Amino acid sequence: MDAGEEKIIKAEMTLAVNLAKLACKIGIERFRTPGREVSKIPDMRRKKLSKEFEELIQEHKRIWVLRNKPGGLHKSAEAMEKSRKALFLD
Repeated sequence: MDAGEEKIIKAEMTLAVNLAKLACKIGIERFRTPGREVSKIPDMRRKKLSKEFEELIQEHKRIWVLRNKPGGLHKSAEAMEKSRKALFLD
């Protein structure tokens, strides 16, 4: 494995870890919220989580083109964006 491949793998793994951390943060906020609904998470925290998700989507797009053909990027990023909007109602 060359240094370029190692960098790509590290970026992919970092993104996966950061997405898992975000999922945990969302779960913790839901647990703290009456009714456990994302829509009832206080606005400031919900906006912060949404922004973090958006930043991870942008990182996903950056990493995608390092290994994959650009043709599938739109569909992949669109699925993530759809999830973000469904969670944060924006």
